[in-house]
Order: sequence, then C-alpha cells, then structure tokens
Amino acid sequence: MELNRPLEVDEIARASNLDRCTGCHRCTRVCPASEHGGVVPHQVVAETQEGTVDLSQDSMIWKCLMCNICSHVCPVRINPSYLITLLRNASAERGHAPKRYMEARSMVRSSGRSFPNTRLTSKMRGELGLPPLNDDQEAVDELLMLWSTTPMGDDGDE
Repeated sequence: MELNRPLEVDEIARASNLDRCTGCHRCTRVCPASEHGGVVPHQVVAETQEGTVDLSQDSMIWKCLMCNICSHVCPVRINPSYLITLLRNASAERGHAPKRYMEARSMVRSSGRSFPNTRLTSKMRGELGLPPLNDDQEAVDELLMLWSTTPMGDDGDE
C-alpha cells in the first residue's frame, strides 16, 4: 500500500485484525517490558481498537522492546509487535519520535552508524582484537540512497 500520508489509527486497527482479540491478556503476561513499567500490549490493542491510542513521544509504544514474544503467544494470531511498529511509524511520521530515536537517526544519516565512534569504542575494539572502524562514504551514500525511498528519507531536513 503506497501512501503519501501517515496511516490513521483506524486504518492501522483494520490492517491488524484487532477485532479477533479475545482479551485473554497472554500478550501482556509474557511481556518483559510490561513487568517494568513499559508497554502493556493488551492495552495498546484495546486503545487502538477504540481509536484512543497515544502517538506522542511519551507513549508506551516507544517502551516496547520489540522482542515479539507477545505475537508468538497470541492464540488468535494478532501480532501486537507489528501493531506497535505501525503505531511507531505513524507517530514518527507525525514528528513525535522520542529524542533518542531522532538522534540515532541523525547519526545513521551522517555516518552510517547508530552509535558514535569514540576513543572508548576504538579501545574496546582493540581489546577484542577487532579492526578499527573506518569511515566508508560509499556505504553511507548507498544507505542514504536506499533511505531516500522511505518516508524517513524524504523529510527535507538535509
């Protein structure tokens, strides 16, 4: 489905077949993040069905570990982790991604890495017998070309 706009929550709900949810809460019972104040999968499913899910940068959707355990235990094959991915995408397309994600995105766009290449990184790589990280502008250019084909790559901030 090619769209030039962010998906609406009701479109995400329909695409995710949430009407099959039985409310058994198995997804939440196995969720490691829900045990520690993170995402509550059955609540995300219910709020998405109701159209009340929070897409802000403080939303619980950003506290999901993306381990997919919830999706594996669902007896009716709802995929809560995919639902959360769609909701995160909708949130990010509206400019609501948390700062840490946007910082990582900027770093990937500039260097091809999701973390900085610091002296500590170099020291640890040396201690592990790994070669130093070298800048590979060709790889970064290829990444940016691929990225430009996605909604995240066409935001005009470069």
